Amino acid sequence: LNANANQDVPFEKLVEELQPERSLSHSPLVQVHFILQNAPVENVQFGNLEMKHVRTSTGTSKGDLFFSWAEQDGALTGLMEYNTDLFDGRTIERMLGNFGVLLTAVVENPSLRLSELPLLTEAERRQMLRDWNATESDYPRDACLHHLFEQQAARTPEAVAIVMGGEQITYRSLDDRANQLANYLMQLGAGQESLVGIFLERSIDMVVALLAVLKTGSAYIPLDPAYPPDRIAFILEDASVELLLTQENLRTTLPEASRMVIAVDTMKAQIAACDLQSPRAKSGATSLAYVLYTSGSTGKPKGVQISHRNLVNFLISMQGVPGLVASDTLLAVTTLSFDIAGLEIYLPLITGGRIILASREEAADGKQLLKLMQLFGPTLMQATPATWRILIEAGWSGSPTLKLLCGGEALPGDLAAQLLPRCRELWNMYGPTETTIWSSVYRVEAATATAPIGRPIANTTFYILDSHFQPVPVGATGELFIGGEGVARGYFRRPELTAEKFIPDPFDTRPGAKLYRTGDLARFLASGDVQYLGRTDFQVKVRGFRIELGEIESVLAKHSAVLQAVVSVHEDSSGDKRLVGYIVPKLGQHLNIGDGRLYLKQFLPDYMIPSALVELETLPLTPNGKVNRKALPAPEIRRIESDIIFVVPRTLVEEIIAFIWIEVLRLDQVSIHDNFFELGGHSLLGTQVISRVREAFGVDLPLRMLFETPTVAGLAEQIEHLRGQDSALAFAPLAPAQRNAKALLSFAQQRLWFLDQLEPQNPLYNVPYIMRLQGPMKAGVLEESLNEILRRHESLRTRFEGSDGEPMQVIEAVEKLPFTTLDVSSLPPESRLGEARRLAMEEAKRPFDLLVAPLVRALLIKLADDDHALVINMHHIITDRWSFGVLSQELATLYEAFSQAKPSPLEPLPLQYADYAIWQRKHMTESWMQQQLAYWKDQLDGAPPVLELPTTRPRRAAENFWGGICHRTLPESLGQDLQALSRRNGATQLATEKLIGFFVNLLPIRTRVTGDPTFTQLLRRVKEVSLGAFAHQDVPFEKLVEELRPERNLTYHPLVQVLFVMQNTPRGPREFGGLKPGPLGVSSTSRFDLVLFINNPDEALLTTWMYNPNLFDESMIARMAEMYETVLRAAVSAPDVPLVRLYEALGEAEQKLRQSDQKSFRETSLRKLKGARRKAVTDPADGESGRE
Repeated sequence: LNANANQDVPFEKLVEELQPERSLSHSPLVQVHFILQNAPVENVQFGNLEMKHVRTSTGTSKGDLFFSWAEQDGALTGLMEYNTDLFDGRTIERMLGNFGVLLTAVVENPSLRLSELPLLTEAERRQMLRDWNATESDYPRDACLHHLFEQQAARTPEAVAIVMGGEQITYRSLDDRANQLANYLMQLGAGQESLVGIFLERSIDMVVALLAVLKTGSAYIPLDPAYPPDRIAFILEDASVELLLTQENLRTTLPEASRMVIAVDTMKAQIAACDLQSPRAKSGATSLAYVLYTSGSTGKPKGVQISHRNLVNFLISMQGVPGLVASDTLLAVTTLSFDIAGLEIYLPLITGGRIILASREEAADGKQLLKLMQLFGPTLMQATPATWRILIEAGWSGSPTLKLLCGGEALPGDLAAQLLPRCRELWNMYGPTETTIWSSVYRVEAATATAPIGRPIANTTFYILDSHFQPVPVGATGELFIGGEGVARGYFRRPELTAEKFIPDPFDTRPGAKLYRTGDLARFLASGDVQYLGRTDFQVKVRGFRIELGEIESVLAKHSAVLQAVVSVHEDSSGDKRLVGYIVPKLGQHLNIGDGRLYLKQFLPDYMIPSALVELETLPLTPNGKVNRKALPAPEIRRIESDIIFVVPRTLVEEIIAFIWIEVLRLDQVSIHDNFFELGGHSLLGTQVISRVREAFGVDLPLRMLFETPTVAGLAEQIEHLRGQDSALAFAPLAPAQRNAKALLSFAQQRLWFLDQLEPQNPLYNVPYIMRLQGPMKAGVLEESLNEILRRHESLRTRFEGSDGEPMQVIEAVEKLPFTTLDVSSLPPESRLGEARRLAMEEAKRPFDLLVAPLVRALLIKLADDDHALVINMHHIITDRWSFGVLSQELATLYEAFSQAKPSPLEPLPLQYADYAIWQRKHMTESWMQQQLAYWKDQLDGAPPVLELPTTRPRRAAENFWGGICHRTLPESLGQDLQALSRRNGATQLATEKLIGFFVNLLPIRTRVTGDPTFTQLLRRVKEVSLGAFAHQDVPFEKLVEELRPERNLTYHPLVQVLFVMQNTPRGPREFGGLKPGPLGVSSTSRFDLVLFINNPDEALLTTWMYNPNLFDESMIARMAEMYETVLRAAVSAPDVPLVRLYEALGEAEQKLRQSDQKSFRETSLRKLKGARRKAVTDPADGESGRE
């Protein structure tokens, strides 16, 4: 009535004013329409013509649902249009049938409340309440679990029951040992329904203890050794445990109490003296088997009481479906404190199967788990989705005989798609602890968004009810209630909570029948299978663990700095779920994640510790004053600020580990002293880290090492230690060597020496360091500074000679380097710079004689009183470009000091280059070299000998050239976008040393671009290949060439012709002693087709293209640089678009260039470039580049 009274407002105006959240998936404000056509509809006569209304379909729908009804001949007729993207015809037919039932009930009894009105037809009600719950099945309902085990032990006494590590036990021995321990426990007072704590690591002793407790008539309470002491103390106190089974090394972690503690490993003699016969204990099917404590919403865990009948019904059902027989081998990976461990331990033992019991460490480590699978070939394995992902990441390709059970949380479609081809059968399992492990099963035969949970197991019933306990129609959402033989006795000593959760079963006429209200939202599918949809409360599943968020909130709120606390689950783009704590701190207080985790660990197990804490001024509220959890901000994916000083990686090992952490934790940076777990890591992410570390370094690093040393620095130290233990990888620390006047050359030096013998005094191997210095020059101070650098670095005073055919380096006591000054200041101003460049090039091309030290010269060119050019020319055999950073830093420091008549502030060098050369020769042994070379031989097997870029001119046999130079600055915004893209996919920079010498090594990076990858996928491929290359970078490039023996050709460099060089060398100060250094604009030597230098990415991105002028001209390189920028722009704007799409961007760039006035551009070359790029993707060719 009110709406009709205000109907003149156009609907479009409503939308404009109310501004509802807009979505392309639905109409604004209204998605369901109801139309009653109550205007008279009559046939119309036109002479001999009669007009009638004919019902037609337009093939469209005006909303999700569009009901149109009309009165005709005293009856209502109607039609429903529906969105076929959301509904199918069967669903709509059911909906209309339900609507008819509803209307009939309204007419017959209009006084009924809405909640009392029925929706289901009789056929639907019978189908959902009876037909789909027809699960009655016979089982030994009066038997206890241990009776079934004893019967099996009698049938197959010599069969192997359990294997763990190098130990195994038969059914007979297992039964005997359980009997002896049971008799021992009964002497100590164990008896009917007394509660015995099990506080043992995963072992055969643990299984013996479980069976022994059951044989006494007692029930066990599993206690995880990983639990914090306060949680263990609470459970022991709450359950009034008087007897506790443990092992000696765990005693110290137990709280002090008056209960009796039995260390089974130290009491073996006393236990072995007991009777081998099964004790005659008082227990029956209704007796308790175990009490398992789960997370509680009030802040304290609650104990679920499971009887033998509950357990036996479940196990007999599992024997049939999914099925297990005596010939099966089950790999058990689940902790005892997780109820699904009951299937892994008891199902094989009552069937005659064999258990492969994984240790805690093996179960959490993908690589070790994979080894167990390969070793024992299990036919059945049960695990959570997170564990299956770990196995896949570890390289598990599948087991064709494996029956795979997945449960604990929803099975996502992407994981199902990965698992299906890897196994014989895939089963999705569902069930709360309160209804005994699993309550339903579903065989997955095709991947869907989320797999259904299937139908109830034997003697189990499923009801999906509304808030008034009425069944909801098929497809409608309701709360799942579970009845039948699996329903637990209730919560231990929690009658109020038991009465709330375990209600009388209105659909079962048997006395005392109960339903457990799961709190899970679900719906029936038309097939009768059930689909899980979420929770009605704040209980969540994270990595398979059931967690009441209220328990964490309760503990967090008790911290002295916290005023209010809320905990939520955040799911990232990869599907990984993490707990996030939100706190409102008290005035003037603060709680960071490090302190918060330390506090929470006193009370909660690791899986309940939030990986992030977010401080808020106030918690967001709904209009009715409740916390609006949907409005809680997502935690920022970045390194959490802490009191720890940020320290960048110092070594290559630290750099690679940090690289791995950044990718796994999805952070932008990490400090080497950051704690992995405080950054948001958890055990499952830890397995990813360890797996990648093993792959990168080739060391067998156990997962526990990450828990013991959870920092980059700590892990790096452990890796170095492990590499040191391996004689094939072991390197003694680099230290000053005992040497004579002569020493052997490093591998890199040796190659240059041989090349010099073939072509003496070739300036191609000169490495000039050229810069312009603006400001008042003190030439004497500059010369003094250079001489001090000469004194400090033996490499600069070294000459090379042959001795009995073996090259040797000889260090001379040279005190001064050749220092020449030239003056062009008398020339006209416009001519000075050009002349200075000519003189610099002339000096750079002057050859060196390797027999004469020093192999370094300095030239100072005066352009004006406050403008000079400095050329420090060196032979490559004593230096490399990386050393320029060391040289510039030391020159600036010394010039600054000597200008003020101060002594050198530089510390003496602990090592010299000759020490490194001797160390390299001594420790790069043949066995080490062969192991390292194996990686490179595999990596470069079948690689093409040359990377054929399109060129302006054909190759000719002239290796020596003076490289051409092309500079191009990339826009600052593009640089920032590239940094962001790199961080998302794992970016890295490398460390430095403080020596001048020939340390450079080329790393051939072979990138396969098959399979039409996206740019992101290609980037990750390059990253993975680079990680492997960095881990094997100690093999000298010269040794690679020698061993791989690539096809040699005077027209190109072996193995690598194109270099990518990240100029992250240490920079000198921007100003020193009044001088401002800058470039002079002079090219340098090159031995490669093309070298792309990119300066430190933390600054403005300047690209420098050094090219072979015998192959390219300047205009072509300029176009190549422009196209490179085009590709980068396209990549950062759409990184997940296939590479083929990037060629469209290249095509646009080509068109633009064609229209330009720059006539020097050769269209054919650009087309060749584009064609070569396309061929690299469409053909299985390889690209190669090098890193200097």
